[in-house]
Amino acid sequence: MPIRVLGGEMVVAPLLLRGAVVLGTPLALTFTLSARREWNPFLGSPQSHFYLVSVLALLALAVAFAAAWVTVSARDVRLSLLTVGFLGIGAIMAVHGLATPGFLVHHGYLGITAASAYFAHLVGSWMLWLSTVGLPRGASEWLERRLWLLLAVAVALLGGYAGLALGAPDVFQSLPVAGRPGSDAFTWAMLAVNVVLLTMVVVQAAISHSLSRAPLPAAIGAAALLLLASQVTLQVAEPWTLAWWLYHVYLLLGLGAVVRAVATEYLGGKPLAQIFRQLSYEDVLAQVCQGLSDSVLALAAAAEARDRYTFEHVTRVAELSVLIGQAMGLPRLRLKALAQGAMLHDVGKLYISDLVLQKPDKLTVTVTRTVGDFLRRGGWALSLKGPCGAEPIRPPSGGAGGRPPPGRPRT
Repeated sequence: MPIRVLGGEMVVAPLLLRGAVVLGTPLALTFTLSARREWNPFLGSPQSHFYLVSVLALLALAVAFAAAWVTVSARDVRLSLLTVGFLGIGAIMAVHGLATPGFLVHHGYLGITAASAYFAHLVGSWMLWLSTVGLPRGASEWLERRLWLLLAVAVALLGGYAGLALGAPDVFQSLPVAGRPGSDAFTWAMLAVNVVLLTMVVVQAAISHSLSRAPLPAAIGAAALLLLASQVTLQVAEPWTLAWWLYHVYLLLGLGAVVRAVATEYLGGKPLAQIFRQLSYEDVLAQVCQGLSDSVLALAAAAEARDRYTFEHVTRVAELSVLIGQAMGLPRLRLKALAQGAMLHDVGKLYISDLVLQKPDKLTVTVTRTVGDFLRRGGWALSLKGPCGAEPIRPPSGGAGGRPPPGRPRT
């Protein structure tokens, strides 16, 4: 089921298929193991749990520190919220690992371990959602000047949580988790809220990936789906069974997808600021420029090599088109179509002689007809290159040879 846009098409079916595989495979494995006890053995290994969760926490903190490095210089509020999300997952899961029964706390204090697992999913879901939808304009402008305060408060709160959880574990024993009274209602309600939040994150990430073709939005979408699969598994699996262990693995895979995307781009020569800018949902123009199809980029490069003035002209038209489209409230995929149409509107000039384009004197009748014929030549070029995913607009029949049809003014 394709949605056609100029410069290509956002094919919905492959995106839905990928999402179904990323989410459906873990869930199918979880429910299959939970339904067949002979396939779902009890694996009570506190030491393995500690090391697995420690690796998971370190991955989340690595992403958080990389994003924080960019946040401070870029002054990006949404990126700072994403930073807090990964920081929260890493710090709270570190507490979850340290609170493994038999390490730093007594075997009877299971409330900390269970609560930390749920809180890590909760903080991650909410921060991913906030980084996607953004804050109200007033709050965003106020926070933009105080990003250091947001990060400092987040670190202080997470540090306080860790100190309280490990220093006074009895405080968490009354929380409605781990079979305590009201735990089913509390944890299922938390899961329902997170399903809504993470679904919105996945949809926004899919649109951004289709718009920019950048890998990081796709990785964030995959991480959100795996975070959702992880929480469902945490909710339905019996503790210490094989299915229960899988929720850690799903969370690890989600974080690994983000780390892999960032590392691949960074090792490919891109600075961290440019990599994380892929998640700047407000900078539609940057996403559009990054997501131009190869055919459009080839034609734009040819225009730049042939005539610098024409290239700068179509670039300005594309930028203004996106700004006007944003003011009109057009959806982002329509903005991509608008920008690529603007980039191609003068493509016919590639087939006009330099002697004509740069002629300093008045144009003769013959030369005028040649220049006026660039619409037909542009339509032919687009049909040949096929970058539009749609039939190019042809000049009216009355305008052949550069003459406007009856009733139209000369330009």
